[in-house]
Amino acid sequence: MIGAITHTAGPVTPAGDGSARAKNPPGRADTPRTSMADDIEVSDNHEAARFEILLDGGVAGFAAYRLRSGKIIFTHTEILPEFEGRGLGGRLAAAALDASRASGRMVVPLCPFVARYIRRHPEYRDLVPESYLDLLDEDA
Repeated sequence: MIGAITHTAGPVTPAGDGSARAKNPPGRADTPRTSMADDIEVSDNHEAARFEILLDGGVAGFAAYRLRSGKIIFTHTEILPEFEGRGLGGRLAAAALDASRASGRMVVPLCPFVARYIRRHPEYRDLVPESYLDLLDEDA
């Protein structure tokens, strides 16, 4: 299980005051949060094994994962067509990777979008075990 975090424009910090929990729709895990004109939240939906990006309370996209022995394996990321072009995929990837870091899990980016995001944001490269770094290659 990924722990509770609050995601803002600055560094990621553990949510200890319950503020992130109060924003969650029923059935959603603790929510990393980012600011924008719209009400955007990223929630770890443990039951569905995916991070979901919520726009004004509705699911706008997700990053599916599997948990295996200290690793989170990202398998697929999708932003619904009506929400494309708003930068939501990047916000989703950043929040999911920040949550992975906060939980102490290493990241296996089988999903090409997550791999490309890490390639373009090298501050997340340390999350990928050395034996999986080839997934970050342009032609992988």
